[in-house]
Amino acid sequence: MTVCEARMAVRENGKELRNVGLYQDNEDVVLEAVRQFGCALKYASDRLKGDKRIVLEAVKQDPYAIHYADIRFYGDVDVMTEAVKQRPPLLSYAHPAIRFIVKKKTE
Repeated sequence: MTVCEARMAVRENGKELRNVGLYQDNEDVVLEAVRQFGCALKYASDRLKGDKRIVLEAVKQDPYAIHYADIRFYGDVDVMTEAVKQRPPLLSYAHPAIRFIVKKKTE
């Protein structure tokens, strides 16, 4: 499979990220997948689960994608604000140090 084939596959169905092998660590392929299906983040490489740009795109598409991101994003104001804007109960996942800030930004 080429990178172009991988991008086409995930563009049609983000869940296909689970089937693209090494391209699970390709920023363009993963970004395409999470824009189509946020929870495709589950199949991304650990390195890309720690990439803020990719995590933010995934959370914009589906706030529950935060569950597949690197745990440090529970302490990231931008990512948690995006998630909580769409699903207020996710505030409980925000790190206590930022919970008040996220709450204020989403009221």
